[in-house]
Amino acid sequence: MVRSLGSGRCSPSWWSWRPGGSWPGRVETLRRRRGAGRSSTVGAPPPGGRTWRRLTTTVAAAGALAALVTVAVIRAMPGLVDVGFLGWQEVPLPVRLAFHLPLAVTLLAVGLAVLLAAGALRHWWTARIRPRDAALAFALTTLAAQLASWHLIAWGF
Repeated sequence: MVRSLGSGRCSPSWWSWRPGGSWPGRVETLRRRRGAGRSSTVGAPPPGGRTWRRLTTTVAAAGALAALVTVAVIRAMPGLVDVGFLGWQEVPLPVRLAFHLPLAVTLLAVGLAVLLAAGALRHWWTARIRPRDAALAFALTTLAAQLASWHLIAWGF
């Protein structure tokens, strides 16, 4: 073991002089200790759980983005709240799609709530992730209810 205090350079084994030995060795020991008493099937996620977690993440991200864009459109054109759904008007396609954003928010809120309920029953994720997604589902559902009260949710091309 070589330790150089004066030159500012350390040997590759600079951590070995610390109390408790090398840090990588301690981390590996902790990993072995944590998994030593567990069966491999107890903590294993159900088959296909990763796919459903990714789908839940995608629906949550799309719902958050759709909600932000919907609120931005309502902020830019506050008269939409007074008029209601205008998706059947003869306007360019991007504007017509923007008029359907409240419907997308509603569908994504329902989809996220269904995925969260299924994930809670099948244990797709850890306990830390569930409250975050549940808060997003609650916010999307609340926004969808407000959009419905303004009569902005409809279908029509």
